[in-house]
Amino acid sequence: MTITVAMPYWGCPDLVERAVRCVLDQTHRDLCLVVIGDGEDPPLRNVRDSRLVVYRLPENRGAYFGLQLVLQASPHQWYGPHAADDTSDPEHYETLARVATAQRSEAVIADAVWWGEGHSRVRRSSGYEVGVYTRDRLLAFGAYNPAERIAQDTLLIRLLKLTGRVAAEGTPTYHRIKRPYSLTTTLETGLRSPYRMAVKRRNREVYYRAKRLRRLEAIRAYRERLIPSEIRDELAEHALRLAGELGKEAT
Repeated sequence: MTITVAMPYWGCPDLVERAVRCVLDQTHRDLCLVVIGDGEDPPLRNVRDSRLVVYRLPENRGAYFGLQLVLQASPHQWYGPHAADDTSDPEHYETLARVATAQRSEAVIADAVWWGEGHSRVRRSSGYEVGVYTRDRLLAFGAYNPAERIAQDTLLIRLLKLTGRVAAEGTPTYHRIKRPYSLTTTLETGLRSPYRMAVKRRNREVYYRAKRLRRLEAIRAYRERLIPSEIRDELAEHALRLAGELGKEAT
């Protein structure tokens, strides 16, 4: 099982190398890590690994643009996201892959994650997006909205559960790091900011509309209409280029 790991990077130069090494040091060795430089180059000069691909966007487009880009460009069926400022235990992807195989599931979410440094607290919920999925399973309903910059993770999980079976792994192997100046902590985009509240309202509208539509084809077509044409075109152009780069790595 080859897993393409997508890691958008922006604004955490002191953390990204640690995140990259966490992925490359996984006990599940059959993976390809794609780091998307979101308008800036990730400082990874000291990392040498044939499984690492770095692709730089000329302008900042947000994490979900980068995640959707990797998802569309990947030549491999299995996909998993990993943040550039978080860490994961060495068995993170091995654990998720084992659940996917044992339960014959195309979608496995993390049901528990560590919060903060040093295993300070485990937070459980209905699931976190840092799992593994088949490309077909995500793309069937449109996956991420590349035009949005925040608050799409919960929507992704809700749409996954709406459109099919989802397995969950309850062992916490992923560490979410809360840091200053991130999108969840700044005044403009923080958890209680007016901007985030507006995005969450839009997400609820998307979910309930998808629930009424029911059919995957109709949901995907509806969600595609929400993306401005210029964003779709830019994404398609970069996906073609990145697919070429990933094709070179695979040969």
